[in-house]
Amino acid sequence: SAPGPTGPRVHVDVRLHEAAVTRLEVGDRVVRGAVEEIPGAGMLAIRAAWARWAAGEFVQQTRFDPLDRADTEQALVLALDGVVERLRAEPRTTLTLEVDGRSRSADLSRSGLASTGREWFDRIATRFASHLRGDRARGLLSATAAALPGLTETLGESAGVPCDALDADAAVRGGLAACRLAGPETGPADQATSGEAPFFADLPCPDRAASIEKTDGP
Repeated sequence: SAPGPTGPRVHVDVRLHEAAVTRLEVGDRVVRGAVEEIPGAGMLAIRAAWARWAAGEFVQQTRFDPLDRADTEQALVLALDGVVERLRAEPRTTLTLEVDGRSRSADLSRSGLASTGREWFDRIATRFASHLRGDRARGLLSATAAALPGLTETLGESAGVPCDALDADAAVRGGLAACRLAGPETGPADQATSGEAPFFADLPCPDRAASIEKTDGP
């Protein structure tokens, strides 16, 4: 279900506790190669760093530290997703917190957010570049990874290769299309009858336009 031409791909995903870099060969079939996990480079650490950065901006701009109080710390953490979403499209945004009936606001920048995540982005980019092996592989980012401001740019700078982004439903569409092509004989019989999905590291590659059309929907 990935955009772009066939050929070698290096897929990047960012999970809760770690990032994962996976080598893929995309042709008539999609074959998974080496998989490398990067412990600590996950959303938990990145979001914690973003919260500290946003709190620091409040201190500099308003002399109020949201992390000094449990209620404002929670409000800051809950507001992070909205801040990140706005900064994907805009260079700056304003975050406002209510404190004892009074509004306090801080101006937050996309460059500041991206710079704060650079420690983890650089770690991911180093491992990403090592899996390219000097050939014409392209980058491929999960929807989660592509949504992190600064990560795509860091990967591109480190390796000098184009990176395509998957949408949030790409894995579901691609998996459904590939399983339809694979047929029931592909998985072990005991898993097929038990209702469990077998694990695949090698799947037929469906026509992408057709697969999207046939599998889009409930």
